[in-house]
Amino acid sequence: MPAVSIYCLMLTLKQLLQLPVDTTFEVNAPDSIAAERIFPALDEAENEALQTRPEIQNGILGVHIAELDLEKARAQLRPALTGNGTVGTSNSTQFGSYFRQLDDNFFQQVGLTLAIPIFTKRVGKTAVEKSKIEIAQNEYNLQNTKMVLSQAVEQAYLSVQNAESQYDAAVSALTSAKESYRITIEELKLGAVDAVDLLVQKNLYIQAVQSYIQAKYNTVLYIKIYEYYMGNPVTL
Repeated sequence: MPAVSIYCLMLTLKQLLQLPVDTTFEVNAPDSIAAERIFPALDEAENEALQTRPEIQNGILGVHIAELDLEKARAQLRPALTGNGTVGTSNSTQFGSYFRQLDDNFFQQVGLTLAIPIFTKRVGKTAVEKSKIEIAQNEYNLQNTKMVLSQAVEQAYLSVQNAESQYDAAVSALTSAKESYRITIEELKLGAVDAVDLLVQKNLYIQAVQSYIQAKYNTVLYIKIYEYYMGNPVTL
């Protein structure tokens, strides 16, 4: 890149960073971030998102909890049979030996209790109906969450495609502007153009570089957002 272009780019960078013009610094970090053009297909990304995203897992868990509440409510309408037992003994210091008394006074008791919900049936039925409504509400919330997530993934996919189109256009524009700037420099050496024409081409070239950089990093950003819905960590 010509020295004058580097100077102009450095000046633009200082303005963006709101640094004084006389500030000196060197940009040493290489441009190692590439605009990857390979990313998962839309259906693959949607399926992965619907299986792994936490909001979907939370919605599924809500449906399971509501189903368990329904089973608990239905259990209140069923008869309940419970068993109980008692084992004991007693002794006295006045009659016989200690161990003989334990043996003679040893007793056992076993009982069964049957509880039939009669007067609480209306309460139980109400609880059952409420649980059914809760299940339907959680299922609706789950479907709505899936729809919102699918729309977000689709929007991210469209953003990637638009960013790629802008990136391709920026690459072509940069190539054209760079070549025009090079030709203008050669024409200036031959006296075919003046300094004003060179300044115009230089500005066009700088604008093309800026558009290219913006389009490139927009593409990287939107691809990272798109892959984020699949559970991939955001890395550069």
